[in-house]
Amino acid sequence: MPEESDERYLAAMEPSVRILTELADSIRQLSTAMPNVGTQGFAEILSDDALTSGQQGHTSATTQSLSGLALMAASDHVRAFARLHSAAPAPVFAHVTLTRAALEALVWARWLGEPGPGVDPPERRRRGLAARLYSTFEEARVPEARDVANAQATRLEAVAVANGWAVVGRHRGNLTVGGLALPSIPDAFSRLLVVPVERFGVTLWSHLCGVSHGTLYGLLSGVVESDVDPLDPNVWTATLGGDSHSVNTLVLLLLRGIRLTTRERLTLMGWKSPEWDLADRNADELERVLVRALYGIDLP
Repeated sequence: MPEESDERYLAAMEPSVRILTELADSIRQLSTAMPNVGTQGFAEILSDDALTSGQQGHTSATTQSLSGLALMAASDHVRAFARLHSAAPAPVFAHVTLTRAALEALVWARWLGEPGPGVDPPERRRRGLAARLYSTFEEARVPEARDVANAQATRLEAVAVANGWAVVGRHRGNLTVGGLALPSIPDAFSRLLVVPVERFGVTLWSHLCGVSHGTLYGLLSGVVESDVDPLDPNVWTATLGGDSHSVNTLVLLLLRGIRLTTRERLTLMGWKSPEWDLADRNADELERVLVRALYGIDLP
């Protein structure tokens, strides 16, 4: 990408950089360990009993903490995404990888920390236990960690049995705990859309994975212009870069994902944050601008 194009691109990204940074920084301040008295989160902790608590068990508080950890990871990725667009040269691939990492973490954070009557204390514990089991099964694929991870999985499976939940499968696509499956990443991506597009989540997921894994089709998405060398028809030249539509789409997904997830965590825990409220209002203005630019519609 020519230097002058870099400068124009980064200047256009300045509002997004500022607001994404504000959101990420305000989330870092949400470090209160316990939910407030009288909230759903507090009631869940009170419901923990001898069956689910203790070193060998799994508590609602553990699930709440795992949700918070995933949200903090997402905010870290979002902050890095913003920093990549703060100075030349403009990124071609790295911001796509960070978007994937942020959105994946947000899927876990939302699933583990979803508030509302549809998630009672046993359901909260079951989701957290499923996430921990999946983690141990993945860790067990590392030869050096296999014995310790399998031993941990055995302990967690015993907790599931004690709660009446059968554990079936070991992989993301087939693992269930008491019939509960893990959240679908593509489906979660699709729910962040303003305008529904069939199979968008699958397409987006494939693109983000392609870039992150260095797969050729993913890397070729960074080629914005190519042509045959006039002196040798067997040689092609290519220019790498990005377009505003695709980058703004990623910014919009990050905005919607992190705002929704943080709001739900504040609801569950009963926390208040003036810093977050201000960042959220600023993000709402940017989101409206992006939706108008990308889809030609106004949000209600």
